This record gives sequence, C-alpha cells and structure tokens, in this order.
Amino acid sequence: MNLIEHREASFISTKDIIDRFKNQQTIGHREFLDAFDKIVIEQRFENNTNGFEKAQSSELFDSKDFLTIRNLIRDYKKVVDDVKFREYRQNSSSEIMEAELLRNGFYDNAWTYFRSYYRPEEFDLEKENINFSEEINRFGEVKAIFMRSEWATPAILNDYQTIISIGDKLKMEIDKYLNIDY
Repeated sequence: MNLIEHREASFISTKDIIDRFKNQQTIGHREFLDAFDKIVIEQRFENNTNGFEKAQSSELFDSKDFLTIRNLIRDYKKVVDDVKFREYRQNSSSEIMEAELLRNGFYDNAWTYFRSYYRPEEFDLEKENINFSEEINRFGEVKAIFMRSEWATPAILNDYQTIISIGDKLKMEIDKYLNIDY
C-alpha cells in the first residue's frame, strides 16, 4: 500500500470510529485496532531530490529561460517540506499520546486484543468482550489520537495531491524546454 492509499484508508477508518463513538455504538476490537494501527504506525514521506539539486547547481537554473521551471521546483520543494513537517507532527503526536497511554494503563486493558489482532493464528479470541467505545471514553489520549488524525489527514492528502499536480506541471515544462513532444 503506498502512502496516499495508507492515509486515505486511515482517514476512512478513523472517521468510522469517531462516528460510531459519537453515536454511542459498540466498537469491536478488530474495527478499533484496524483504525488505531493505521494511525499510530509511523509513515514517512521520502522523495529523491537528486535531479533538483543538479538543476539548482547548474548555470541554467538562474537563466531567464528557466524561470518557469525554477519557480515550479521551488513550489514543489515547499510543498514537500510541508508534507514532511505534517507527517512528522502526525507521527510525533501519536507517539507522545501512545507513551501516555502506556503510562495510564490503556495497553494493560487492551493487550490481549492487540495480540489477537497482530497474531490471530496464535491468539484467537472467540468473542469480543471489550467495547472500545468505552476505552475511547476512558482514555482521552485515544480520543485525541483519532480526532487529530481526522483533521490532520485531509491536509496531508491535499499536500500529496499538490505535489503530484506540481510534479506533472514540472514534467510538462521540462519537456517543453527540451522540445520533447509525445
């Protein structure tokens, strides 16, 4: 699963958990852990900047003929920096809240379910006897993890789409500069 697909799936499952919680519906361990896992497993955006670095170090970069490409490269790099920052903040926030959950006893209560979720062949639970809606209510950090994910993920996804859009424009301008027709 690529990063965009992961974040989209995370947003959908996060929204589902929040809606179920707000409507006071039962949240089973598999639904909860599927969503929780998508949020707290760190994601990193990485990009290859070799081409940009070569272009920026060339004399051509400051030429008038390269103005459009130069501006697109700068726009692209700014959005990439924004994504890296947002991903860092999302990962850091989850990590801080997870540490607090460990300290507050959340994992003590839920550990059996985590084991069953990650290794079902080894730890099979015949019936769910914990309502994770109650755990969300009891542990504010869990609620905060889901709420932050719900509002932060769309911004990250929007930045990904902006990167793709600028990248497409950049490719088109480079091809035009090089007189490449397809």
